[in-house]
Amino acid sequence: MEATPIKRAVVLTGRRIRLIGDFDRASVPAVRRWLAARSGTPVVVDLSECEFLDGGVLALLVEEADGAGRDPRRFSIVGAGGQAARLLAATGVTATESVDGGEGSAAAHRVPALSAT
Repeated sequence: MEATPIKRAVVLTGRRIRLIGDFDRASVPAVRRWLAARSGTPVVVDLSECEFLDGGVLALLVEEADGAGRDPRRFSIVGAGGQAARLLAATGVTATESVDGGEGSAAAHRVPALSAT
C-alpha cells in the first residue's frame, strides 16, 4: 500500500504567512524558520486554507503569540477554522474569523480558558 503524500504550501507575502493544506510534525522545522525569519517584525499567520495542524506547529504559534505579548499588532492569527480553530481555542489563543479586514486588523491573543458550566 502506497502512502498518501502530505499536501502543503506556504505563501509568504510581506508580513503574512499563509499555510495551505496539512502541516504535520515534519513541517515544524520549516514553520519555525519562516517565523524566525520574520522575528522582530509584525506577522500575520493566515490559516484559512489550513486543513490539518499538528500539535508541534500549534505549539510554535502559541509560543509566538505569547512572545509577542499577545499584542495583535506584533503577531496575529487569522482565518482558523475546523480543527485548527478547536486546537487554538483549547490553548486559549483566539484568531479572527475574517481575513479580509486587512493585515492591521487581524488579531491573535491568549485569553483565559473557558470552563464548562
